[in-house]
Amino acid sequence: MLENRTQNLKKNFGRMFWMQALQNISASNLIITLFYLHRGLSLAQVFYLSIIWSITNLVFEVPSSYLADYWGRKKTLILGIVLGGFGDLLLIFSHSFALFAIAMFFISLCFAMFSGTDEALVYDTAKELGSEEKTLGHLGRYFSARTFLKIGMPLLAAFLAKDLFDWQFVSLILVDLTAGILSLLFAWFLVEPKHYFKVEEHEGHILKDAVKLIKTDTVLVKALLTRTVFFIAMFILWRFHLPYLLSIGITILPIGIMWSTVHLVNFLINVFIIKKIAHKKVMSRINNINFIVVLVILLEVVFIYFGFNKWCILLGLGLVFFFESSRWPLYSQLYNERSYSFNRATTLSLANFLKSVLDIPVLFVGSILVGVSPFYPFVFSFILVLMFYVGARFSKNDIRTV
Repeated sequence: MLENRTQNLKKNFGRMFWMQALQNISASNLIITLFYLHRGLSLAQVFYLSIIWSITNLVFEVPSSYLADYWGRKKTLILGIVLGGFGDLLLIFSHSFALFAIAMFFISLCFAMFSGTDEALVYDTAKELGSEEKTLGHLGRYFSARTFLKIGMPLLAAFLAKDLFDWQFVSLILVDLTAGILSLLFAWFLVEPKHYFKVEEHEGHILKDAVKLIKTDTVLVKALLTRTVFFIAMFILWRFHLPYLLSIGITILPIGIMWSTVHLVNFLINVFIIKKIAHKKVMSRINNINFIVVLVILLEVVFIYFGFNKWCILLGLGLVFFFESSRWPLYSQLYNERSYSFNRATTLSLANFLKSVLDIPVLFVGSILVGVSPFYPFVFSFILVLMFYVGARFSKNDIRTV
């Protein structure tokens, strides 16, 4: 019986990979901003939808963590997939800001159910199997799933939606909806790993212990801040980059090629390189990659300000998105190393809780800036990453304490 459970637990990694890959197929991502604009929203309202997403995440992030720690990781993931599918379905029939806001609410609920819960399931599965030291490799493969099906999808989306007709937009949303249903099948067969905690000692204290961990761990706080702020800066650029690139004469096809290339290289790095990085070097690696992100955003600002060729601007954006997303497995490993198994889902979700708090004012500023000039959001993103790279990078003392 024990051997049977062990074999099934080992299958968790493959099932999680395909569940995540299908959940993140994101067929509509390339054109989603154009879809919103086509259905009558302004660019500022598109940013407001992101704020609604963040507020929803802020409200439900911690309750979803309780579900994961008490009700079960598997059940929470299944619930998230169902809610996200309902949000995709609503998108198809939305023609007003109010309906889009409701759809965004359900899509955000899905994210809240997943955030922290999925990583906790990967980590605790490895721990029960006695291979906790291989967590970085498992997380690297898991994160590679986020880009696996995206490798060819942006290119396919560029072909399918090249004329920007409404039926083309809807067809891509249907692809996302179908992939979500398939991901539900993989989630259904997951095996719930042990959480490694004594209920009588820790019941009712999960949130309290997680908050205490963040308050007393300077390294974790720095990690939370740099991962969060850098991502928000990238999200601002991602949200409006497609209409901006179209405005300077770049068609959808080259943009699709750029995204496919970014996802392919990220997938290969997550699978073949990130997992081989020694644990003791994680903070140094994070510092180095964050520095590169600062440099490539500065490079993009220079390209735009001095009127460089449009292909230089496209290449610069590709580098920005690539280096930012390549940091994620390293942060996940650091979070897992510095939290406890019993409240892992709650601790990891508090990282997303912080993101939602910061999202609201930052995205509001972004919605104002994008209405003034397409250049200002680039400058704003650069200032954000520079400030937090300088102020929250890991010091030599931080690295030596590990």
